[in-house]
Amino acid sequence: MKACLICACAFILLLIAGCKSPDVTNPVTTPNYSGQYQTIPYDTTDVEPTVLLLLANQSNTVSGTGSWNGITFNFTGTVVDKHVLFTFDLKGTNLNDLNGSIDAFIGNDQSLAGGYKLWNPANIIVGPIRFKYAN
Repeated sequence: MKACLICACAFILLLIAGCKSPDVTNPVTTPNYSGQYQTIPYDTTDVEPTVLLLLANQSNTVSGTGSWNGITFNFTGTVVDKHVLFTFDLKGTNLNDLNGSIDAFIGNDQSLAGGYKLWNPANIIVGPIRFKYAN
């Protein structure tokens, strides 16, 4: 009888310990990706663009201004988990006006890496792009 009582107490203690819920009083904070981002070339060729982004992040949206090889543009975008999609227009390039998008993933150090696409009725330009967080 004494052994059954000890087993029952041990079982109850295990049950209580196993059912204890984790601390739910601390909300999970969403990271803020606001700041300045500068491209890092994958290689030393001149075909990779030089892009600077001044990004403002609110909830799951991003917006800001940028510079693509010296051409200033405004952008908007969406953040889902650690994935961000920017859209923008480049006006007055040597290929006429271009629509643009950058599709990237956010690293643990807030770096961005992915690809870009520029297009108009006569041209489609795609390539890899990556950014480092500057501040």
